[in-house]
Amino acid sequence: MQGSVKNVSNSYAAKRYFQLAIALAGQEFPGAYRGNLTGVFAAIAVPLAMLATYSFVFSTLIPVRIRPGQSTSEYALFLFSGLVVWNLIADVIARSPRLFSGSGHYVQRAHFPISLLVLAPCLASFYRSLPWLAAYCLAHLWLVGTPSWTFLAAPLVLLLAMLIAMGIALGLASLGAVVRDLADVVPPILSLAFFVSPILYPAARLSEIGDWILFLNPIAAPIRIMHSLLLEGALPPVDLLGQMALAAFLSIGIGTLLYLGVRDSLQDLV
Repeated sequence: MQGSVKNVSNSYAAKRYFQLAIALAGQEFPGAYRGNLTGVFAAIAVPLAMLATYSFVFSTLIPVRIRPGQSTSEYALFLFSGLVVWNLIADVIARSPRLFSGSGHYVQRAHFPISLLVLAPCLASFYRSLPWLAAYCLAHLWLVGTPSWTFLAAPLVLLLAMLIAMGIALGLASLGAVVRDLADVVPPILSLAFFVSPILYPAARLSEIGDWILFLNPIAAPIRIMHSLLLEGALPPVDLLGQMALAAFLSIGIGTLLYLGVRDSLQDLV
């Protein structure tokens, strides 16, 4: 009987936890689009405008091709498909050092689940990535043709990318509560991560320097998988799926350990 009551209590607590997470995420999305002239449609209009810009720049001003015989418009799709993943992860990581230190009014509440301060922006970034994915699909249909059925697996990749971002953000938010200067260090590291990720150029270009760059970069695997699903219309290799799963496992594990290390003293730190 006690075990049954405990299970019901845990189930209610988990349900309440995720309801709070969704409510906080809703303050950013779709709340961020309230009052806009086009409302939530701005979530798709903005990435479409950016894609049109990329297409113009890399087909007219700076014609770029990934391989001989490829059209310049395909390079814009290559770049944009990588940015769908990058924007999701980078948006959360850039803000993460101040997620705890800048939310003292939440941290000081005795019964507030502090980890929500990380989960909520991760959910909001995941929501924002879906209109970007929809914009890519529309552009692919216009420029190349009907996307492959493998496009349907792309949201799952974004979900795993969100888990990677959440683990990294949880660790950085915990460290940021102790080391306030961390917020100034993260932006240049993110800039470096952008250039050592297969966004501007294919993974093969980075492999020429060293395979270790792709292996140690937790963002590389989900970007390469997205390229495979959206551009090539093929299921990704098993080793890439393993790398992405490993990156999610390690980031969540390390982030949780760092969070547990500072959780009891967070009220004093902030």
